[in-house]
Amino acid sequence: MLPWTPAVAYDVYYLRFSLPCRPWTPISRGIGGSEVSAAGVPAAYEVRRDRLQRVTLRVLEDEWEQVEAWLAWAQATAQPFKWRFDQDNPATEYTVYLDAPAMGDPIEPQRSADDGSVLEITIDLRYAGGS
Repeated sequence: MLPWTPAVAYDVYYLRFSLPCRPWTPISRGIGGSEVSAAGVPAAYEVRRDRLQRVTLRVLEDEWEQVEAWLAWAQATAQPFKWRFDQDNPATEYTVYLDAPAMGDPIEPQRSADDGSVLEITIDLRYAGGS
């Protein structure tokens, strides 16, 4: 397998991708709010800080049905699942939630500009802690 070819364990299923994902982007998102007082003094509060990874998956057409089923499950249940960035390296496994596309958002892949038989979809994974 090529490095950084992901795998997903969810419900009773284990999905191994055939193609490596594109390089991912780490995201830090604060959950809370901010205000500016009438005197112009800013104030902020933080409920929590989420660590996310934005990953663009590359999927062969004949794998898409399985990937769509996993994403639909993750949207519908909001349950954590095991995500492995490199299916051959257990050290890259994390427990995550699907942050995007969230329920109500379309699960809509795009054709790869590099190869028309490859579908790509960008997802956001939120760390649940532990591995």
